[in-house]
Amino acid sequence: MPLPHSPDAVANFSPEDDVPVRYMQRTRDWYLALGYDNPYLWAHYLDVPFQPLAKPLAQTTVALITTAAPYQPDKGKQGPGSAYNAAAKF
Repeated sequence: MPLPHSPDAVANFSPEDDVPVRYMQRTRDWYLALGYDNPYLWAHYLDVPFQPLAKPLAQTTVALITTAAPYQPDKGKQGPGSAYNAAAKF
């Protein structure tokens, strides 16, 4: 807890140990721990073909594609430490 008149209290800084999770490195480490012989790689490009919207966002249809799946209690264990469970994914 910062002192009442310390710079941290005045600026409303977060605690020193409040840092972002290095999820990309954690994912690479996890893939190696699972026995894959190469780290996970994300697609990244120097030139990305972004295009301005043709109409305002409020009038635009937006699609979100993800590999995440909602929790399904009838599909077995799915939490942290659970074995891979394809039944819960598809």
